[in-house]
Amino acid sequence: MNISVVIATLGTDVIHETLLKINSGTVVPDEIIICIPEDLVQNFSRYKFPYDNVKILFTKIRGQVGQRAIGFMHSSNELVLQLDDDIHIERFTIENLTAKLIKLGPGFAIAPVLCDKITRDSLYRNSLGYRSILNNIFHSCIGGLPFGLSKMGAYSELTCSCSVDPSFYTSDVSVNWLPGGCILNYKQDLILYDFYPCTGKAYAEDLLHSHLRGIKNIKHILSINDKVFTTCSFSYGNSIQNLLKEIKSRWCVGLSMGASKYRLSFFLITLLIINIIKIGKKKLSL
Repeated sequence: MNISVVIATLGTDVIHETLLKINSGTVVPDEIIICIPEDLVQNFSRYKFPYDNVKILFTKIRGQVGQRAIGFMHSSNELVLQLDDDIHIERFTIENLTAKLIKLGPGFAIAPVLCDKITRDSLYRNSLGYRSILNNIFHSCIGGLPFGLSKMGAYSELTCSCSVDPSFYTSDVSVNWLPGGCILNYKQDLILYDFYPCTGKAYAEDLLHSHLRGIKNIKHILSINDKVFTTCSFSYGNSIQNLLKEIKSRWCVGLSMGASKYRLSFFLITLLIINIIKIGKKKLSL
């Protein structure tokens, strides 16, 4: 079965390696649609891609979710892979994901495990000991997630989420949400509009995207033995400015998912305080 890949980008150089990895796999997609805003056409014109399956789509919208939605609408195949522009795919990943999704059929979305490019380990590890207790209190009592290991793969309308630590599993896992870096869908199951309620960087868009798929009764599967690689960089904690932007975005996303304003306020204020302390500790250690 032919596959379309949709990549929303602002035209950074990392996309060259991403395309190389895609086209070096055991299954090569029929088309790769690169969605870039019209106002960046001059920046992007310097790129030359030596692949017949690459199509450039200029969009009037600037924003990851909107650009990607337009790419979805222009995709010509039954299976569509949404991919971030900095994701490196292992050689067998697309083949494996495709085989699994065809077996599952429509109504499912499947994703591989996100790993760090340098260490090659999963980006997500479940903490143990004293730190685990504190994390559970925060995630469950304040963030609204289940307690203990059952929180893995869960999210709440407060924008609190917990990813899956693959070391706890030997086979694929049904989860409530999927990180948005690499997800294979049937085209009929795609969300074909710009659903993100904020401007700027799309913080927590993968939670809202998963929420909307869930409303359509689409099930999420994490393919434990398939991997893709990216740079390990979590959005908040780098600076107060980035942290405040994320808190604002999470507020909008939480309200879009139906969160109580009071519970959402308490969660985000707690998240803000925790990360201000982390930023302070980092600066003191320099």
